[in-house]
Amino acid sequence: MAEIDLQKQIDDLRAELAIFKRHEHFFDGERLNYKSLSKSPIAIGSSHKTSIQSIPDTTDTNVVWETNDYANGVTWDSTNNRFTILTTGKYLVSSSILFSSTTADKMYQILLYKNTTEITRGAIQSSVASLFVTPSVSHILDLVIGDYVEIHSYHNSGVASNISGTKSYCYFNVIQVK
Repeated sequence: MAEIDLQKQIDDLRAELAIFKRHEHFFDGERLNYKSLSKSPIAIGSSHKTSIQSIPDTTDTNVVWETNDYANGVTWDSTNNRFTILTTGKYLVSSSILFSSTTADKMYQILLYKNTTEITRGAIQSSVASLFVTPSVSHILDLVIGDYVEIHSYHNSGVASNISGTKSYCYFNVIQVK
């Protein structure tokens, strides 16, 4: 019994030591204080599709993200399908969509917007009809408080084309990197 208590005390002390090592310690004149050496939490957000969205031919269309997985340090706007920035910094924005109905020799695109300006796009030309294509985009952006990012899609197939509602292919992420 005493060995178990002693082992528990040793384990508890090791845990406290690990916490102690992750902090800077200082004496304020009355007591020992500390501040964390860990970086402050980063801003991160992720959303994904859960249902099919029809994209009209030759129309720049905002992608609807039905599910927001999380938004920490950013705001998710489910009405406009965008992340709004709460902390100035550098952000990696990435997204992918899957067009589930395609026409041969036509272009299928995903577009990244910052506020109302297109920043970049990813494109895939379908080689055959009915091929699934998955354009993706990623870009590091300097963003300030109040900026927003959103994802649009575009194609020139001659008819409406569907974006899949599959989470593993259709996602929108933003993460602060600096």
